[in-house]
Amino acid sequence: MAKIESDYLAGIFAGSEKLKQAVSGQVMEVDMESLEDFSRHTFQVKDDEDMKELAESIRIQGIIEPLIVRKKGNAYEIISGHRRRFAAIKAGLKSVPVYVADLTDDEAVVAMVDANMRRTSVLPSELAYSFRAKADALKHMGIRDENGTTSRQIGEAAGKSGRTVERYIRLTYLIRELMEQVDRKKLPVDVGVMLSFLKEKDQYCVYECCEDYHIRMTAGQAKELKAQKDTLTESIIMSILCKEKKKQRQIVLKEDRLDRYFPPEMPYEKREQIIIELLEKYIKETK
Repeated sequence: MAKIESDYLAGIFAGSEKLKQAVSGQVMEVDMESLEDFSRHTFQVKDDEDMKELAESIRIQGIIEPLIVRKKGNAYEIISGHRRRFAAIKAGLKSVPVYVADLTDDEAVVAMVDANMRRTSVLPSELAYSFRAKADALKHMGIRDENGTTSRQIGEAAGKSGRTVERYIRLTYLIRELMEQVDRKKLPVDVGVMLSFLKEKDQYCVYECCEDYHIRMTAGQAKELKAQKDTLTESIIMSILCKEKKKQRQIVLKEDRLDRYFPPEMPYEKREQIIIELLEKYIKETK
């Protein structure tokens, strides 16, 4: 029976002594059939190339880092390790090593979020919903900073600023279709944040307009939509998104070519006047 490695738990629980002490010091094997997903899990488990590599690694080496679970009736609820469990199933394992934690719902959310922050690839939507879930959990636990918020604590644990945390939480007010576009990098995060202030019906209108007319929204357009969020109508949204910038065209006449037709001492303004008069004469004669 192995003891919990202090640096491993410190990484997962971001320095929370209460959460570290809540985990038992022993590792035990649990059958796959006894494991259940955490109902408040906010991260995706994808059967992609990374998952195939993880499954192959587990098939050869086994699971190096045990899952974090908590007892739930006769089963065990996974707090950290949903990807490892999925990969272990693909690798043909019948059981996995786990640490059993005695955690409240709020403590489990904090542990789940902090553990998954160590992943190398996290979608904007995963960050958004995870930061919001952790913020709610910390508030329930009475943990706030001097300003009465939780953004700074969450940011420190995730290696981000409190302001960045607040911006990601704001994304949770996006409709699903726009959030998916942020995840797919069709919409920048800052554009998504501005659109999150729009009413739901207006967000749907924006999404449909962009899809129908193949519009790639700019930060300027999103800023204009946000500025008019209280008075938006379908026609206003269409006018903002479908506004075309008129490109200015310039015709450059080289000086050495003009010198063939004008005396060298003639001022530029006089030359321009003569050219305009000749063009007007040309237009009249060709009508």
